[in-house]
Amino acid sequence: MDQDKIMDCVDNVPSLSPTATKIIQVANNMNASANELVQVIKMDPVLTGKVLKLINSVYYGMPQKVVSLGRAVILLGINTIKNLALSTAVLGAFKQKGKLGAFNMNLFWEHCLGCGVGSKLLAKSQGVSKMQLEEYFIAGLLHDIGKMPLVQFDHEAYDKVLKVMEDEPERDEAEIEEEILGTTHTKIGGLIADKWKLPEPLKESITGHHNPTITGTDFSIKIAVHLANIDCNRKDFGIVPSRNVEFTEEVLEAMEMTDVDLELALAPLEEEIELAKVFLKLGN
Repeated sequence: MDQDKIMDCVDNVPSLSPTATKIIQVANNMNASANELVQVIKMDPVLTGKVLKLINSVYYGMPQKVVSLGRAVILLGINTIKNLALSTAVLGAFKQKGKLGAFNMNLFWEHCLGCGVGSKLLAKSQGVSKMQLEEYFIAGLLHDIGKMPLVQFDHEAYDKVLKVMEDEPERDEAEIEEEILGTTHTKIGGLIADKWKLPEPLKESITGHHNPTITGTDFSIKIAVHLANIDCNRKDFGIVPSRNVEFTEEVLEAMEMTDVDLELALAPLEEEIELAKVFLKLGN
């Protein structure tokens, strides 16, 4: 895949909807109010319905049905609404079901969902504030988004990547992609993040989830996604035979964590994934 084809691949990715873009802008404004967000969402009846559907799902387990958009925004919080809008836009932009060549969309999105849930569980175990937890979830959900245009633009070429990954599981995924495609899903993901003007922590988790740079002992979003991705591979939440199934010692030491810490934090993963599958219906 030459450079022109790579850029065509990114150019063919739909832009975020005006509503999603506006919601992200409002949510990123520290002085924004819940009411401002309500006014933006009201302009999009489909999104309004999805917000109400989400808050009344088993994922949030509200004791009583919520019928007011304003109350939903207050209960969910501005960050969650921002990530809901982003999830809806992303899932609506790409094919979600079936297969493209050898690439199984169902398993791909289940893996992404697993990474989102795992990242959130890890963040929770590390004492990350409740307001920030959804940022970890959306980062995990989007971490492999760069694969989508590669598969949809030229699934026959990506089939070759999958074949080599299956035949030579000891090889690095990025190395195989670079050899066959001339680029990697993390590079494409970074270009998409720029196109969508995603916040920098989200972009870093997309571009660096395989080899995250470590700065201090702060439990960053990219570290959470890195560890959750490995755990999902260990548990076969993916589209290829498990790879990268050993937690990175350097990362664990920097975070002052052990394998046991991770196992305890991620113990509810499968149960939480079942609850979170409501997110995979948001693009429908």
